[in-house]
Amino acid sequence: MPAALMKKATMTADRTEASKLVDKAIAELRRIVDDHRRLRAEYAELWSGENRPFALEPVLARYDEMIGRYARPFGRGRRGQEVA
Repeated sequence: MPAALMKKATMTADRTEASKLVDKAIAELRRIVDDHRRLRAEYAELWSGENRPFALEPVLARYDEMIGRYARPFGRGRRGQEVA
């Protein structure tokens, strides 16, 4: 969804509309990052109750990688907005 919004923004001649689309894409990326962070924390909590702690790190690393993938493309959004 964020990629589609960004593509649409680049093809929009109206700067105001393009700005709104970019803002919407950044908001969507923030939501995705926040959702992944919540899932990571919940997974770690549930894992700790049922499994050995040493095996948790590789799984959490995958969550961290995914969070980074969503946060990395924009790094800092327009006007200094942080995505992550």
